[in-house]
Order: sequence, then structure tokens, then C-alpha cells
Amino acid sequence: MKPVVSGLPVALLLFGCLPAALNTVTLTDAKPSGFFPLPEKVLASAPRILSLTITKVVNPAGTALDIAVYLSFEPASATGRTTGRRERILIGNISLYPPGHPAGFLMPVDEAFGKLEAAAPASHSSNVRLLIEMRRVHARIPWTPVELVVAPPAWREK
Repeated sequence: MKPVVSGLPVALLLFGCLPAALNTVTLTDAKPSGFFPLPEKVLASAPRILSLTITKVVNPAGTALDIAVYLSFEPASATGRTTGRRERILIGNISLYPPGHPAGFLMPVDEAFGKLEAAAPASHSSNVRLLIEMRRVHARIPWTPVELVVAPPAWREK
């Protein structure tokens, strides 16, 4: 009898790695932005450090990239309803060097969470996102094929 599931998939299921692999964000030259929803527990704890890892880079031309990371939310109007537009609070910018290699980054987020808190109480909802936008450093040079895979964020206190 042949097993239905074996080897690596079993290990991924047992150690809980499979769901995280499915929750990555892929940025490409055709789709240069993506987001992770922020869980309520992250919003409630307002962590101090964001750990962001780019696990895969396909950048054969070595295009210089800038990656902007934001907290994004939909502010409420005076009547308490959402406005339909998204606001962004910059956490910071990161770059890959060399531009074809994966990397991990630690970014302070306490200031961004403070601005989010001050923006509006309605922003503290499941609608808050970690927005990641990839841009060419040299905007006049056309896009070349690029693909970045970003792992789910990790939030830390220290």
C-alpha cells in the first residue's frame, strides 16, 4: 500500500510550516505591492519591532529596488463609516544589496503604531494591513522581470 502523503509534506504539516508558506506575499514587476492583514492581537499589543524576511528573489537584471513598508488603514468619516480610501503610515524603507539576494530586516514600528493610534479609533479594526510596495530605484529605467517573496511578518518587543 502506497502512502497518500509522505516525506516533506508530512514534515510541513507536523511542524506547522505549510500554512505560513501559503501566506506569503509575492511582489512582481507586474504587481509591485501586496499586504498582510494585521491580526487583532498585533494591534492590541502594538509591538516595537517588525521582522520582515524576503525569502526569494528573482532579479536576473539586478534591478535596484526600494521597498516601502507601511501600516495601511481605512479611516472613518465623521459619521463613523469608512471612507473607501486607504491611508498609509510609513514604517520605513528597505533595499536588497546585492539586489538578487534574499535578506531579513528588523524595523522599529512603535512610532508607526503611535501614529495609527492617534489617527482614529476606527482604524483599530481588522482592516489594518501591513502594506509592502516595491519600486525601482531608478524610475526612468523600465521594469525588468522581478519577483520577491515576502514571508509573513514576525512582531517582537525587543
